[in-house]
Amino acid sequence: MRLKLIAILFLGISQLSNGAEAPVAPINIGAYNFKAHSAKLSFKDQSNNEDGFKVYYKNHEIANIPSKSGNNSYTYKTLEGLDSCKLYTIKLVAYNSYGESIPLIKSFRTVGCTKNKLPIVDAGADIVTVVNQTIHIVGSAYDSDGNITKYIWKEGNKVLSNSSSFNYTPKSIGTKIITLTAFDNSGDKSSDNRTIFVKKEDTTPSDRNTTFANIRDFGAIPNDNIDDTEAIKNALSESGAIFVPKGIYNVSNLEHFGTTIINGNGATFKAKRTVVGTSSNILKLKTINNSDKIEIKNLTFDGNCPTKYPRQGDEYVASLVHIYDSSNIMLNNIVVKDYSSKYYKQDIISDYERLNRNHSTEMFHDILITFSRNIKMINIVQQNIKIEGPLVYHSDNILIENFKSKKSINIWTALHAVADNNITMKHIDISDGLVGSRGSSINFTSNWDFVIEDVNTTHKHGFDISNEIPGVLTGRLNRDCSYGVFKNCRFEGYHPLQGYPTKTIHNNLKFINCKFIPSKVPNRPYAFRLEKSKNILIDNCTFGNPNISSRFNLIMGESDKLNIKNSKFINTAYSNPISSSIYLLGKKFGDIEISNNDFNGTNYTPVLLNIYSKDLKSLKLIDNSANSEEFEYGTFYKSLSKIDESKIISQ
Repeated sequence: MRLKLIAILFLGISQLSNGAEAPVAPINIGAYNFKAHSAKLSFKDQSNNEDGFKVYYKNHEIANIPSKSGNNSYTYKTLEGLDSCKLYTIKLVAYNSYGESIPLIKSFRTVGCTKNKLPIVDAGADIVTVVNQTIHIVGSAYDSDGNITKYIWKEGNKVLSNSSSFNYTPKSIGTKIITLTAFDNSGDKSSDNRTIFVKKEDTTPSDRNTTFANIRDFGAIPNDNIDDTEAIKNALSESGAIFVPKGIYNVSNLEHFGTTIINGNGATFKAKRTVVGTSSNILKLKTINNSDKIEIKNLTFDGNCPTKYPRQGDEYVASLVHIYDSSNIMLNNIVVKDYSSKYYKQDIISDYERLNRNHSTEMFHDILITFSRNIKMINIVQQNIKIEGPLVYHSDNILIENFKSKKSINIWTALHAVADNNITMKHIDISDGLVGSRGSSINFTSNWDFVIEDVNTTHKHGFDISNEIPGVLTGRLNRDCSYGVFKNCRFEGYHPLQGYPTKTIHNNLKFINCKFIPSKVPNRPYAFRLEKSKNILIDNCTFGNPNISSRFNLIMGESDKLNIKNSKFINTAYSNPISSSIYLLGKKFGDIEISNNDFNGTNYTPVLLNIYSKDLKSLKLIDNSANSEEFEYGTFYKSLSKIDESKIISQ
């Protein structure tokens, strides 16, 4: 008996020394590819003594998964026979003859819900306008369980438009009610109304209370091709307010200080053309007292360079309209055309330095507003611009609304805002340049406190928030764009939105309901790139172009806090062996959350990490889905560098 007992004890010790214990639990459980009656499961094996894995739902086993050879490998299993539109909370365990591991818990919902949620429609706020004046109407719609397939704007029974936005011109006074109806992909619809109060005439307070001098009374005669500068200057000196009868007037280097009010009445001020084929200055304006103002409306500025393009090395620089050190500025219903100035050849820092030293310095922008405040630029149209569009520099409280730039094939950048505070840009449409050409549609540098809404760009680099100003910078130039919101925008181009490279750090940026669509160009297009950021939110956005190959949809540099949610990523096949929808690139990342996004494509990985160090605070992948099982790496993320995988939470 004693010998038999010793043998039993020896056998037990031997078994314990050979790993006679329950297996270690797996990690990184993930669920995706949700269908009505199935879902795909993935997890990483951490044990070397399991017989297999079991999946339980409400304590009933619904799947038994054989063990692979070796630990530290991923296992994939499609769970079959599930009910549609049902929330499942499952438990995953590793098991052997000695027991089961600690369970991993995962929740997900299968698709196939039959109850459709109606779309949410917003026709916009009520507005006041005047008869025969065109206004831009913008509505929006959102479907929480699908997508919007159709828009209809109506006034009574009359169909006005089948787009979310359109131009509306009331032909009579009174109260107009227009209705936006939106349909979702299930055929259901919702509607919302907008009221437009139409007045009799366009009379601003300045028009009603100001005595206007008619420039014809001072000798300005339209269409005679004779310089009218002196006559217009004398008319402005009378009261600071002039009325311009219709026609074309030749104006060159007219300066006026104090209040300037110009009712253009549809007339044209035409610049003097220089020998080298550039446009001379038309107006240079400056307010003196805080009560002064500058108001220009219903006027065309003609740069008088319909075909000539300046040669590199030409030294003449002029803006058609230059306003500096001023307050209370209104430009309304302005057309700028056929403008050409100095060839873009020198570092832009030298121009900003000259402006900082001498505020009246000219620059190569058709409209130049600097060191000013309380600025409104409304209903601006520019066409055939050969160098640069408007620049608003180092100014405060700015509204740019209903701005259009078109028919400028060789333009460098259509619109600039640099070193500004409190700026709103709404209803912007820029279709200048050539596909893949250099320059940007909008150069937006070193701005704080801004709202960018309903902005549409095509062809070139789209919206550029890079701070690429060389040299040692001080003041507002020594910062990146921060504290701003982008919403309901559509950026298309070589690189639709880029914030690279940067001098410092972008902070508190929100991108809501925006589309980033790369163009078909030979040199690696991407949809979105942003470097060095603190707090970034991306919500309900679309990245990619279903018609082209793009290696990366979204490239994100070092971030303290990054939240990407409710968005769609379109990633088509790309020849490079490493292709990704979200590419996290940099040395240091804080908290990253990627949730409720839809990834669609082939031969790619949804999230690719190329973090140069182990400095990742956390990465949460929550309730994301992919419509295809063909992404290359078989799971939602891949790391190209050594990281601590315990910081990655996949749910």
